[in-house]
Amino acid sequence: MAGLKGYSGSFRIAATATGDINEYSLDIEANTEDDSEFGDAWEDPSITQKKWSGSVKGKINLDDTNQAALQAALLGGTTVACRFYTDGTDYYSGTGLITKMSISPAVNNLIPVEFAVMGKGALTPPS
Repeated sequence: MAGLKGYSGSFRIAATATGDINEYSLDIEANTEDDSEFGDAWEDPSITQKKWSGSVKGKINLDDTNQAALQAALLGGTTVACRFYTDGTDYYSGTGLITKMSISPAVNNLIPVEFAVMGKGALTPPS
């Protein structure tokens, strides 16, 4: 399989693409607990709970309905249906809480925006 191209990715709320977004990160983690007993010479880790989080970056667009929905979810404490596309058809999906919005205007750039998302429940990988 050839490597996937970054420009093929996207971030969507449900099936609708979010405008002016050009980067995302997705982190999937598993917590571990040592299950060793007396006499074990080596640690015996076990996976306990899993979690996911991510961030979405781009340029602020006050006319984009999805950017407005992300901001509203943050302010209202509600969840959003997140889809992190790796190409035109394959995506990771889950329900998340928007936990942070950052903007940092500067004279010589388009205003960047970043949204942080924390997973609430399972993340479904591409099938």
